[in-house]
Amino acid sequence: MPTNRLKNQQCKSAKPLEKGHKLFDGGGLFLYISPSGGKSWRVAYRLDGKPKTKALGLYPEVSLAAAREKLAELKAALKDGQDPMAGKRKGGISLKEACYAYWEGRQDVSEGYREN
Repeated sequence: MPTNRLKNQQCKSAKPLEKGHKLFDGGGLFLYISPSGGKSWRVAYRLDGKPKTKALGLYPEVSLAAAREKLAELKAALKDGQDPMAGKRKGGISLKEACYAYWEGRQDVSEGYREN
């Protein structure tokens, strides 16, 4: 599989289409161009057999070279068995725990209503 196929000029001159499209660099790294014209770096990878995608940043704030460096870091983390998206869970609690916390804080309803 060829890697590092993209050139900076291709990234700069990419125009939005009616649907979002991707410019592939190799190794799972691609530049996603949205229909509104926004450009973002993303990486497609598999973890435990499930496909995942991680955003690396917006182009041109994150250059092609920087995106390739972030790809190398992500691949190193995967090799060590870490999930690059593991820190993205908000609050670190489950839905069930969040529901209990919500209803415990509701003082405007009766106890029977909360239990129900």
